[in-house]
Amino acid sequence: MPQGLQIWDAAGSLTLQVSDRLARVLGIVHTGAVDGSIAHAGFLTGTPFFIQRATQAGGAMPANIGINGSTLSWSYSSGAPVRLNTMIIYGVF
Repeated sequence: MPQGLQIWDAAGSLTLQVSDRLARVLGIVHTGAVDGSIAHAGFLTGTPFFIQRATQAGGAMPANIGINGSTLSWSYSSGAPVRLNTMIIYGVF
């Protein structure tokens, strides 16, 4: 008989089990509307991901965001007339 965590919803459908991949948020950074980067060793513990969200309206979010090794970096387009302070949520799954 298999063992481990399994969770079913009220309709009897399996919704989660031990073999599922779950995301782990490592942190949040606010760009301050300037190019930048941060280092986090947690990126090396799984498959990294990020989500960006503007914290105001009416401008440009970072044009380039990437994760290389343990470093998350972002940069704005040089032609952007107004840069938005953007929140970047990052983690691994």
